[in-house]
Parts: sequence; structure tokens; C-alpha cells
Amino acid sequence: MPVHTEPPENFDPKFEVVSAHLDVGGELLFLQTNPMKTFANMWGVPAGKINSKENKLSAIKRELFEETKIDLDEGQFNFFKTVYIDQSPVHFIYHIFHVKLDEKPGVNISNEHSKFVWSTPQNASSLSLIPDEYDCLKLLFDF
Repeated sequence: MPVHTEPPENFDPKFEVVSAHLDVGGELLFLQTNPMKTFANMWGVPAGKINSKENKLSAIKRELFEETKIDLDEGQFNFFKTVYIDQSPVHFIYHIFHVKLDEKPGVNISNEHSKFVWSTPQNASSLSLIPDEYDCLKLLFDF
């Protein structure tokens, strides 16, 4: 399994990524990657690399806004877990945040993405998910 809860032997991360699992009544927001980007036409939650001068929380707040124009307070993000992703030859650290909302916010996707959909974590397996996304969903939602 390329998703690890502890750094595996010879793990050499090149970058760190944050993700936001926006949860409204058991459905999560998934974004489809633009055909011109890495993982073209695949689905994932809002996520992105941490810049050198920001922390995990400011990075996920920024990424969520850049990708969806959803602007949440930092206090709404609940840190869930850090996992270690081995997509050999690329290794990276992945910080997972969970956000429970009472209603679906307006979503205005950036040009990085082509569509969005709300889906239960279990039904997300019917989407063409980015590598390791489903394993992270199973960790977060324990199914």
C-alpha cells in the first residue's frame, strides 16, 4: 500500500501537500482535474502543495480558496492525520483536514479543474480518483 501512517523505510519526501475534505451531510466535495494538468480528468478533494513560507493551516485555507473560492475561517478546519505517500519514484507528506459544514457552499472552480461533484466517500469509488485518494478516504471515514 503506497499510503503509510508512519514514514516507511527509505522515505524521501520531495514536498508536502494539504487536503480539505469538505463534509456536508455525509457528502464530500470532489474536483475533476483539468485535462491539461497532472492527473488529467481525475477526481480528488481540494488540495495542493504547501509553499515554503506557510504552515499547514494557512496552506489549506489558501488552496481551498484558490480552487473553489470557498473562504472559511481557520477554526473550521479540523486536522485529521498526516500520511506518507509513496508514488515511486515520488514520495510526499500528505496532511488531511476535515471540515463539517451545515450546508453546501457556492463553488466557483478555478481553471485547474473542469467540474465538481458532491459524493459520499463510499460512492467516490465510482469516480476516477487520483492515486491513493480512496485509501485516504477509507482512513478518514473508517470503512
